[in-house]
Order: sequence, then C-alpha cells, then structure tokens
Amino acid sequence: MPSNETLVYRTKSNAIDYKFQFVTTPNGTERAYIVSQPSYQGRPTDAHSTHRYYDSARDQHYICFDPEPRSRDTIKKIASQWAENTESFRREGKRF
Repeated sequence: MPSNETLVYRTKSNAIDYKFQFVTTPNGTERAYIVSQPSYQGRPTDAHSTHRYYDSARDQHYICFDPEPRSRDTIKKIASQWAENTESFRREGKRF
C-alpha cells in the first residue's frame, strides 16, 4: 500500500500553489486532501461549487471525485486538474 505523500502543485499560470496530501484509504482508494489553497475570493465555498468533500475525522477537505481512483498517478492528475479548474472558478466564476 502506498504511503502518504505530500505534493505542491503550481498552476499553469505559474502564479498559485496548491498543496495536497495523497492518502490511500483502508479500502484501497486514493484521496487528495487539500492542505493549502488560496481563498475563493468571495465565490461560493459550498461542497457542490468547489467539488470538495469534508472529512470530519481529519478536519480537512478533500477533492470530490466519484468513483475514488485506486491509482496514485490518477489521483495526482485529478488534483492538478481540480487546481486548474478551481483557479478558473476563483478568477472568472467558471463552474466546473
């Protein structure tokens, strides 16, 4: 089972960093917990708008993706795309 791994993703604009912790869950799926990200600049922060779930046991948000992937490489790709989509949402209000 892969260990936990932390990664900083810099957006394609080279302006903003997102920090994720990738975790293998007990059932073998992979999650990308959001360690740090910029504010939503007044945009909605609800789970639907931001594509985030909340893990109360960890007191931390993680990326909403269904079904949860079983590959670390796949969750890393999902996290980078989520960061890029979140940037568009923050800057321009584009929903994803």
